[in-house]
Amino acid sequence: MTLLTTAASWTAAIATSLAVVVALFKDTLMRWLRRPIIKTSSGQYIPYVVRVPLRHHERCPNGVIVSECDAFWFRICVTNRGRDTARALEAFAERLERRAATGDFQPVERFIPASLTWAGLDAPVLPRLNPGSDRYLVALSILKPDDRACVLDNQAQTVFDRLHASGPVTELGVHQKDTSYSHACAPGEYRLRLAISGENVDTVRFIFEFAAPSVWPTGIENFAEAVGLTLRDGA
Repeated sequence: MTLLTTAASWTAAIATSLAVVVALFKDTLMRWLRRPIIKTSSGQYIPYVVRVPLRHHERCPNGVIVSECDAFWFRICVTNRGRDTARALEAFAERLERRAATGDFQPVERFIPASLTWAGLDAPVLPRLNPGSDRYLVALSILKPDDRACVLDNQAQTVFDRLHASGPVTELGVHQKDTSYSHACAPGEYRLRLAISGENVDTVRFIFEFAAPSVWPTGIENFAEAVGLTLRDGA
């Protein structure tokens, strides 16, 4: 057998093996190549920071009193940069940390992990996100001090009065608020560790940094600057 014949035999064998591997794993390979790829972004300007009208309905002997006020929402944009539709996306707030007097961030022990709300959907799970599309998560909501009575019940007002009696109402955009209002934030600097997962996507973890203001700034630009949003990858 010549060297040329041996090389040809080896080439044919390798080609046959590759064909078998491709045939066996074709579907898996195609799913990986076409998989959804989730990316996140945020900023200190519209559409990441928006003013949202809120309404509170209160029953009284003469009917229903409707109170209106504005809150600021700080949002995270979630984009699908893959080639397939992402299904059943959920953003879970795993841990909240606050900067201590020593300068390092320490866990907020009273915080209870929960799912964030998808803006415009008012739900913790986004059924689908098509390739090239994006949707927003409500990460943070801040209300003027004078508007506490507009949307807060007595229990919530008690919690926020204990955290900061005269300041803005700062709370995480969790979908299901627990009775202890563990999502409420006293003035300070925070890190919120988040994870986005779904039926057919790899889990993405990132950190949302913000400051809960002690006073109400004037103007949306000053307001966003005071909160100082930062989004970065997290392990």
